[in-house]
Parts: sequence; C-alpha cells; structure tokens
Amino acid sequence: MNKYINYLMTLFAFVFPLSIAGANLILGIMSILWILEGNFKEKMDLLKKDKIFLSLLGISILIIISTLLSKSYNNGFLINTGLKNEFDFVFRHLLWSDVLYMIFSTSIKKYYLDKIISSFLIAMFINELISYSIFFNLIDINYLKKIGLLYKLAYPNNPSPMHHSFYSLYLAITILILLDKLIRHNKTENFILKVGMFLFLLSATTNLFINGGRTGQIAIILGFAIYIITYFKTNIKYLFFSLIISLGVLISAYSFSPVFKQRINLAKNSLISVYKYQNFCSSWGQRIGMNIVGFNYLFQNPKNFIFGGFAGEAKKNYLTYGNTHYKKIFHCFKNQQHLHNQYLQLWIDGGIFAFILILYLLYNLLILKTEIPSLQYALIAVISFSFISDVMLYRLQTAFLLLFIMSVINKYSIKKEL
Repeated sequence: MNKYINYLMTLFAFVFPLSIAGANLILGIMSILWILEGNFKEKMDLLKKDKIFLSLLGISILIIISTLLSKSYNNGFLINTGLKNEFDFVFRHLLWSDVLYMIFSTSIKKYYLDKIISSFLIAMFINELISYSIFFNLIDINYLKKIGLLYKLAYPNNPSPMHHSFYSLYLAITILILLDKLIRHNKTENFILKVGMFLFLLSATTNLFINGGRTGQIAIILGFAIYIITYFKTNIKYLFFSLIISLGVLISAYSFSPVFKQRINLAKNSLISVYKYQNFCSSWGQRIGMNIVGFNYLFQNPKNFIFGGFAGEAKKNYLTYGNTHYKKIFHCFKNQQHLHNQYLQLWIDGGIFAFILILYLLYNLLILKTEIPSLQYALIAVISFSFISDVMLYRLQTAFLLLFIMSVINKYSIKKEL
C-alpha cells in the first residue's frame, strides 16, 4: 500500500502545477490509501512531534473558533465563489491542503524524493512551453480559453498559464531547485543532464521576467542571494561572481523585457504617488493602504488586537472601519476581495495567535537540520516573502505548492521513517 501512495505522490507532483481538479482527485485517492495503510499509532506519534504540521492545523482550528465566535458566517474574507460560508472554506481549502502535508510527512519515503521533485520539474517545463506558446502567439489562445484549456487572463503581454503572481512563485521555486541540483550534484550528474538542467534554468529565469508576477521576480533575487551566501559563505570569488550574475539578470530583464520594465516603472510610480500625493489607488498603493487600515484596525483596541475581526464577519468589520476612519484610502481598495498579505490576513481572521503560529511555522522550518540547508533557507525566504504579497495559503493553487515544498524540506530532515 505504501508503494502506491509514493507513486501517487509522484503523480500528484506532476499534476498540481497543471490542474487543481486533477490534484484534488489524486489527493483524495491518496487519502483513502493512507487510511487503508494503517500504522495510525506511528503516524500520530510523528504528527504530534511535527511542529510544522501542528502550526498548520492550529491555524485552521483558530479560524474555526474565530468563525464560531462571529455574529455571522457570511461576511468574512474567506468566502469564494461556490463556497457556502467560512466553515466551507476552512474544510475545503485550509484543512484539505493540510492533508497533503500529513500524508507526505508520514508515508513518503526518502527514496522517492528525487522522483517526486523531478516530476514537479517536468510539469513546470510543460507550463513553460505553454507560457512561451502564448508569448509567441503559437497557439489559438481564444479557442483554448473558450474550451477551458487555458487560463482566462493569459495573453502575449502576460503569458502566464495561471494567475501571474502564483506562476511567478512557481517559477522562483523551480529556479532555486534547479540551481541547487546544478551546484550540489556538479560531480555526480552526467554532462548531458547538466546541460539540460542549465538550459532549463535559463529558460525558467527568462520566463519569470517576461511574465507580470512581481512576487516571484523579487523573491528569486532574495532567494538566490541567500542561497549563494549560505552555500559559498566566505568564498569571496563566488560571492562576487554571483553578484555580477544577479545584476546582469536584472539589467537584461529591464532592457529586453517590456513586461518587466513596465511593472518596475509602475511600482516606482505607485510608490512615488503614495509618498508625494497620498494616492492609494494604484496596485501598490492599494496594498499599502490596506496594510495601514488593517494595522490601525488591529491596534485600535485590545479586543481587535487579540481576536482580530472574527473570521465570519472580518471583512464587514474591516471595511466599516476603513470607510469610517480612512475614507480617502478606503475608496481605492473597497472592492478588493482580500488584504494581499497573508500575515495580516491571518491576524484579522484568526487573531494574534494565528499570526504567531504562521511565524512559528516559518521558524520551525528554518531551524530544521536538513541535508539541503542552502536550498532550505532560500526556499523559506521565498515563502516568507510571498506571504507579504498575497494570501498564498488561502488559494489551493499556491497552498499545494507551499505545503509541497514544506513537506520536501521536512522529509530531508527525517532520519527515521516508518
């Protein structure tokens, strides 16, 4: 039974970057096999000691409690199209994605890790082919959208096969995994495979900067710097060489990618507009405005600071406060569906302890003793930064990615398996 779970996880790693519906189906089958596999005492012993899993589970429980304490269940940030209420969201999104981590940490063997990661990379290579096909207009974009085989907002100026912020995060993580494979396995991989991975690395990096997702573009610079510093440490030659490469990539991207140049200029103008004219209606201005209102809402009294806005009515309470105290800022973001900040969102939805738990989760990921420390630190940096830009744990497309990466990091630290 365990062998089939590991095979299915390998398949899951291939499917989830391409199809969430397919990923849900495979995860459902894995869940059934995980139950049939048995060994519950050993599995529960592992999970009870796993601080990462306990943090993830704790966040879901706190949001359930916060919803129960709410005056309504339908005025929160958690409601999506097709979901009945906040409870529906917690069970179908948060707890469901936690199942992925639970199965991975208790039933996946280290022997299969390379196969699982390679499966993910193959899926990302397919995503790249799709992205480049959109960019160069090699496919009938409108027809594929019409029959549901292509992301509805994909177009040549932003050729993302999924939401551009999410895709940029996928690409940033892909680039770091490829970089680690090239550096750590320099002497063990055959020459043809190394050349293939290097070309894949170049194409993924190019793909990142021709798409509109600033999250991954900023995160990869942060992740790359941390990887190089922790891997080469005091080797000045490699550190200097890496700095030159980073600057070269950024200058080239700005010079040759109209999308990247436009997004950088847009971000710069947005920040200048906020600073000089108090204009919060641009993309970055809205994010700054939502953070200003959010933190002031939390710090206005002890009840809000401790309990947040109560998940079932958090959106209503937050918007009412913004409209009452920050009218000039509020009108710019009043139609936003969430706060674009996972840390702040968890605090408002689950209270101060949900915010503490997400920090505790990242801390425990950081202090794990693993076989891949440089990649571990770089990936944690990317994850931590992504939480500033969007509610990544609230979307299955990114929640699956992040819990998959957390599971891989954790699995590389486990010495004794079931």
